[in-house]
Amino acid sequence: MEYQVVSAGVNEAPGQRRLAWAEKDAADIAAFVGSAQGPLRGSAPAPLRGGGATRRSILSAIREAGLLSDYLLFYFSGHGGERGIETADGLLEYEKLVRVIESVGAPHTMVVLDVCQAASYLDYFLKEAQVEVGGLEGLASPSWLEMLAEATPSMRLVFSSGADRLSAESAALANGREVRNGHFTHSLLEVLKRAGGDLTSEDGEHTWISDERAFVFTRSVMRRLFGDDQDAVAVNLTGDFPLALSQLDAPIGDATFLSAKIEAGHLAIDAFVEGREALDTRVRWEIRDRLGTALERGTAKRRAREEYQPVVTRLPIPPLGRHATVRRQILSSGAARLVAIVRLEDATGREYDRRVIPFTYR
Repeated sequence: MEYQVVSAGVNEAPGQRRLAWAEKDAADIAAFVGSAQGPLRGSAPAPLRGGGATRRSILSAIREAGLLSDYLLFYFSGHGGERGIETADGLLEYEKLVRVIESVGAPHTMVVLDVCQAASYLDYFLKEAQVEVGGLEGLASPSWLEMLAEATPSMRLVFSSGADRLSAESAALANGREVRNGHFTHSLLEVLKRAGGDLTSEDGEHTWISDERAFVFTRSVMRRLFGDDQDAVAVNLTGDFPLALSQLDAPIGDATFLSAKIEAGHLAIDAFVEGREALDTRVRWEIRDRLGTALERGTAKRRAREEYQPVVTRLPIPPLGRHATVRRQILSSGAARLVAIVRLEDATGREYDRRVIPFTYR
């Protein structure tokens, strides 16, 4: 499977309001496809960002990637409108973008746009494909979808917003966590990290998350987190374009404790992560009293940069003396007997390793 990805993002386009996370969107997509879960494992593409994401550089990258690929994924995040996407040196018209993508002739192509009025791309795509439909309200027609699929069997289109909708970025979720991506891209990455697969991989052990499943789940996650003002749109998804190996169906790589101990108000961890490059491994810890009541808990994420990587970290533990059960034990016997439970997990919550650490708190 020869797979190529072109990922581009522009925060500052001429004459446009500055965006906060478009370039990070592009970098995060590029990093993910090159991660242990991605189709380009170990060879993440360099994202086109900022001043490097010009009209010429984007089109050149698409042409070059298309010549080498069975599967071509083009992703862009930034400003967009009815006529095109805003690059570092101005508007790249959809008419030109469509023609270039069509001309490279990759057997399987997927276009993902996280921009305002993203589905405006469809108007130009339909003209190029010479498919006529009585207004975009006809998109839901089964006969029209069949006609489009027959006319453009290799093309899959995913848009963060409808032709009359805006796309949003940067918000605080109900749990107080800030989203540092566009709403659509954040939702897509969450799905790719956590969803179950629907395509069997070559090794028979793992499954891939397909284009169709990724979109259906992404739209659901985006609506749940951010409401339905934006509402994503997809056309011609076939369920046979692989996007990510599923962590839910089978573990990816391994993570093992070498040591874990409580010292000087910290949880000191020495671990080893294998086969999880560019993926987050979660350290989840909990402090319990002798009755098993949880007193404190927390999580931390550590991302391996290489296939084989040690992870050494010290996590602060809040003062335990603020808990009445701990104070009573200290008053009665001079010390409290507690236990720390530490786990290494993937993004789905699958446990790789666990340590139980009895300790005395004074």
